[in-house]
Amino acid sequence: MMHARFMLAAGALALTAVLGGRPVYAAERTVSFRVTSACNCAECAFSARRDIPRIQGVKEARLSVKDRRLDVTFDDSRKPVSTLAQAIGRTDLGKGCTLVWAVVPGADPQRLASALANVPGVASTKVDGKAKAVLVAFAPKPEVSLSQLDAAGKGETVAHP
Repeated sequence: MMHARFMLAAGALALTAVLGGRPVYAAERTVSFRVTSACNCAECAFSARRDIPRIQGVKEARLSVKDRRLDVTFDDSRKPVSTLAQAIGRTDLGKGCTLVWAVVPGADPQRLASALANVPGVASTKVDGKAKAVLVAFAPKPEVSLSQLDAAGKGETVAHP
């Protein structure tokens, strides 16, 4: 029995080492946020890569200064997307951030926005025709997970960016 525990622990340690020392989460997803701060330099991108992954459940963050888009890979089972958005919003970079929910070709963006707006914890939605997406802002409570948004938008044929 002791040998089996040792092998399991050694395997987990080896897997962590192979994956660059970072834990791998089961519900890992990458989402995009629109940031409205005055970020316009390489320091903002560096800060995003350094500071956002310090939030529990976040694996990686990449900022496109040009597009004002923050891509975050995180574990939705450890940190719901609404809580993640609020944590990002408390940083200088993320003030006023909104989740970017892509609309696939053929889907009705207005119907998708309405469906997402009906999820408890979603404060507002706005269709961004240029980006072919719905921007989602969250209320402080209740927490909202990606699976709740997936379920709400399921009938609207949605896909993530």
